[in-house]
Amino acid sequence: MARRLGGLAEATVIDTIWRRQIGPCALEAWGARWVAVRCPRELAPKMRAAGGLWEPGSRRWLIERRRIGPVIRALERDTDSLFRHTGLSLDE
Repeated sequence: MARRLGGLAEATVIDTIWRRQIGPCALEAWGARWVAVRCPRELAPKMRAAGGLWEPGSRRWLIERRRIGPVIRALERDTDSLFRHTGLSLDE
């Protein structure tokens, strides 16, 4: 059950606030347990590796929130030219 936060459910607040763009990928909260990811086809193997579910109607991947951290780090590493050029790891 979502916790109440100033009259609104916490999940509702998260859904309206959490949006992120990483290179060509758009990430957005979708419900309390999922993150919707729209990305080019070349990045589909990374979404599958994270257990993503392809939603053909809206042409996006649905990934559980608990698995999105490694996906974000991989997208930053693979899509951002600065990270790719220098070989920086965000985990260190």
